[in-house]
Amino acid sequence: MIEQVRSISRGLHPTSLAHDGLAGALEEAAEGFGRRIKLDVPARRFPPRIELAMYYILSEALTNVMKHAGAESVQVRVAASDDAIVGEVEDDGRGGATVTLGGGLHGVEDRVRALRGRLELTSRTGEGTRLTVTIPLIGAAS
Repeated sequence: MIEQVRSISRGLHPTSLAHDGLAGALEEAAEGFGRRIKLDVPARRFPPRIELAMYYILSEALTNVMKHAGAESVQVRVAASDDAIVGEVEDDGRGGATVTLGGGLHGVEDRVRALRGRLELTSRTGEGTRLTVTIPLIGAAS
């Protein structure tokens, strides 16, 4: 897990993303966390910058779960329509997550805003956390 966190923090572009798309890259990332993570990610390809951004967003969310949540189970879901991609990470951990200046979720929020997207965080203490990110696909061809 430590190497996975270091890789994400250094911003390395996973080769599986270029070859296998978001689904393959997230599958590889989930294996690196060494816990049972349930994935529901379509094999569909997206514009490269959207795939890369969503990969980093969801990987950072997984990193936060592993570092802070004490979760037994984690689900990662991605769904897409013609005009948006939605990524979600949900866990059954301790909850209480917030977006704080300089924290990992603040970086996620910045990345989402840069893509004209929206971040929703639901995290009640003792009830787990759900992070949902919506990024428009309209005008995201490159």
